Amino acid sequence: MKKVLLLSPRLDVMFKKGPVPFETSPIPPIRKHWRNFVERVIAEYSSRSDVSFKVLELPLWQFTPELVNELKPDILFVPHKEAHSFPVNNCEVYYYMQTAFPWMFSVDSKGWGAGSSKYPFNNNASDTLDGVKIFRMLQNRMNDNQSKFDQPVYQSREKINLPDYYAFFPCQIPHDETIKFHSNVTVEEALERTCIATQEVGMNLVVKGHPVNPGSMQSLKEIAKKYLHVVWYDDVSIHQLIQTARCTVTVNSGVGFESLLHQVPVVTFGRSEYDCVTYKVDKDTDLGKTIKLASHSLFKYDEVCNFYNNWWKYCYDSTNGEDFIKLPK
Repeated sequence: MKKVLLLSPRLDVMFKKGPVPFETSPIPPIRKHWRNFVERVIAEYSSRSDVSFKVLELPLWQFTPELVNELKPDILFVPHKEAHSFPVNNCEVYYYMQTAFPWMFSVDSKGWGAGSSKYPFNNNASDTLDGVKIFRMLQNRMNDNQSKFDQPVYQSREKINLPDYYAFFPCQIPHDETIKFHSNVTVEEALERTCIATQEVGMNLVVKGHPVNPGSMQSLKEIAKKYLHVVWYDDVSIHQLIQTARCTVTVNSGVGFESLLHQVPVVTFGRSEYDCVTYKVDKDTDLGKTIKLASHSLFKYDEVCNFYNNWWKYCYDSTNGEDFIKLPK
C-alpha cells in the first residue's frame, strides 16, 4: 500500500515567513480555491483502497525537505514550490500551484508555470477538449470584469484620460518567484526598455501597478515618471486597460493570459505557459519594431484556442471532482 502525503499550507497566515497565531482566522477569498483543491485531493485519495493518505498542515514556510524525508512517503504533494527550491529524494514528488485562473491548479513533477515539465506548451491542434469552448468560457468571465484579484468598476475613458494608440505594461511584483525563477530580465529592466522603445516608435504607454503590493511599485514608478508619453494607473480595471491597447508588453504576468482573451497580442520578456503564442523578446530584439509588429498583426485566434486547450487539460479544476481522477496512482 502506497503512502501518500499532502502538504497543505495554512491559509490564514502569510505564505512567506511571518507570525503564526495559535487560533485560525478567516481566509481571504483568493485562498479559498487552495482549500477547495486540498479537499478535492483528500476526497480522491480517500476513495482509493490501495493508498494510505495523510495531510500535514503547517504555514508554508515551515515545510522543509528534511521534514518530509523523515516521514518517508511514497507519493508527496508540495505546494507553491519547484524541484530546485524544494528537493526531495526517494519518493514521487508533485508540486502544485494556483494558476492565473484561481480555481485552476497545476500538478507537476518539476514545478509550475514555465518551470513545469510540460513547458514549453504548444499551440498544436488537439482532439481532446475544445479550445474554442474554453476560450469563450474564460472570455465570458472576463467580460463580467472578473480577474484573479477584484477589479474596480469600469469608468468613462474621458474620466481616466486614457490615451489613444497605446501599448499596455502590467507591473509585476519585482521580487516575485515567477520573475526570480522564470525570467532573465527584471521587471525594472523590462519597463525601462518598453518606455524607451515606445518613445522611439511614437506610441503611448499605459502602465498599471500591481494591486497586491503597492509598496513594491516605487522603483517602477520612478522609471515611468521619467517619460512624458507614459501614463500610470492604479485604481482602474485591468480589463478596461487591456481591451483598447494595441498590445500588452510583459515579463511573464498572468495578465498575458487575459490579454489573449481580449484578443490583444502579447510581447513577453520572460518565460510563461502562454509564450508559445506571443512575440518573444531577448537582449538582441529590436523591441520597438516588435511592438509595432504586434500592434498591427492579425490575432492568431485558432493558435491561441489550441494553446488554451492544451494547457487546460494539463490543469486541475478545483470545482470539478472528476478532474482529480487523473492524480498519480
